[in-house]
Amino acid sequence: MLAGLYLLHYMRLSSNSVWGLLWEHVAAMSLRSKLITLVFILGFTHMAVDYIYTNEDDMYVSSDKEDLKLDKATQTATFVIIVGYGRTGSSWLGEILSKAEESFYMFEPMQRPLAEGYYLTNMVAFNNNSYRRPLSLMERHDFMITTIHRVFTCQFSLLHTFSQEILVRHQVRLNAGTFTHCRDFNSYRSYFCIKELERVCLSKTHRIVKTIRVSMELVSNMVEMWPNLKVVHLVRDPRAITHSRSKGQDFQMALDTVSHSADMCTRMFEDVKQDWFIQRKYPGRLIIVSYEALAGSPYAATGFIYDFLNMLFREKTWFWVFNSMRNQNETETHYYATVRFNSSKVANRWRESLYYKKVQEIDLSCTDVYKALGYIPISSVEDLNSGKPTRRKVDNIEGYL
Repeated sequence: MLAGLYLLHYMRLSSNSVWGLLWEHVAAMSLRSKLITLVFILGFTHMAVDYIYTNEDDMYVSSDKEDLKLDKATQTATFVIIVGYGRTGSSWLGEILSKAEESFYMFEPMQRPLAEGYYLTNMVAFNNNSYRRPLSLMERHDFMITTIHRVFTCQFSLLHTFSQEILVRHQVRLNAGTFTHCRDFNSYRSYFCIKELERVCLSKTHRIVKTIRVSMELVSNMVEMWPNLKVVHLVRDPRAITHSRSKGQDFQMALDTVSHSADMCTRMFEDVKQDWFIQRKYPGRLIIVSYEALAGSPYAATGFIYDFLNMLFREKTWFWVFNSMRNQNETETHYYATVRFNSSKVANRWRESLYYKKVQEIDLSCTDVYKALGYIPISSVEDLNSGKPTRRKVDNIEGYL
């Protein structure tokens, strides 16, 4: 209001300018015309100020939960979120589900907004179990939930540029030959590629997101908001996770076995407790799958997950699973590969590489996780080297363990 009045005052004083001529024109108007002109000027000023001072990031957050609820038409699609941890095989599982003809798959939409860590309610957590308040809008949990909502509802035009780029680049990789014109994301074609992917997404009955950057606490909120959401929580033996992480550059904290295993298993057990809550309150909405069970019986496990999601396990998917774990040359597989030399061998490789002392340290830190998920501590060097089972059957959890 004050800005509009100031503009009128400036027009009146600027007698030798265009503004001054405009003021003389306004002064000659009738009272009714002057009021209409004033309303127009005030409205235009408000829009201009709002545009100039609005934070761009505000475009990417819906703080009101009502904005994130779904209409009946949107609920006809099935939303699927795969939640895992770094080095649990979540990318492999994501690609297995992406092979379903009825699915549209997005890999790690929050990879660039939060490169290292994961979201909690009003907090950002990191892999060393440290916490802090969000320092930017992209670190807020409502930014993350809004992003996932827009992926599920195929509103890719409203995603942050970081997430758009991940989406396009991953679709180019998954669909070789289909989206080759989208390779240069920063070109003028990016807008048309995003629109094309929106149309493809809307044609699919299952929209799938894979992420290692969200706590099951926040997934519980999503399950409550979106009645068509199903959850696949992927877990893995903490000893195998530690071994795998210690070989890469992104998880240097895994070299300190005691603190790393304590931090990791604290997070995993908090997530499992949320799993129990979701399975009691929302039966049929969440399953827990272990990497060991998936690697050991990949076809049965894939069939179980596909049945849970009401997707058809077709021959094409069967062959992809077969090929993904039968790479003939072990040296061709790299740290982040989703194609494995031998999936069952990979699942148990930690037994060949971890010293018994380190295994004991992990076992001591992860007692609650072992009890909940059926992992068995190693009691001697002989047990470590003998091939003695490291898992037992778990009856009180819905899933494939």
